[in-house]
Amino acid sequence: MTALDVMALFSLAMMVVIGILIFAGLGSLPGSIAKKRGHPHATAIQIGGWATLIFAMVGWPFVLMWALMGETNSSAETLNASKGAADDGFNPQIRELERRIAAIENNLKKEEG
Repeated sequence: MTALDVMALFSLAMMVVIGILIFAGLGSLPGSIAKKRGHPHATAIQIGGWATLIFAMVGWPFVLMWALMGETNSSAETLNASKGAADDGFNPQIRELERRIAAIENNLKKEEG
């Protein structure tokens, strides 16, 4: 066996290893994205990523889109945090309006009673 044969076998082995790593990376990509984003269907997306990859990648792009779309837990928490921050500026006004409504209700009760 010559040095050229050894290099060819080494190149072939490296291509097989790289192919397996790419296959594994693509299979786990939608599931890992869904888990990082806190997607409510992360397990289903993980299974779908592997199943569609094994069956000729026909639906794999759709599983990837599923992992990237929709409201996730992290985005809902961010939205709630931003709502809370926005409401802070209006709290004094809301309290004032509630106080005025309560005063009006008390006046109406006094007039009726």
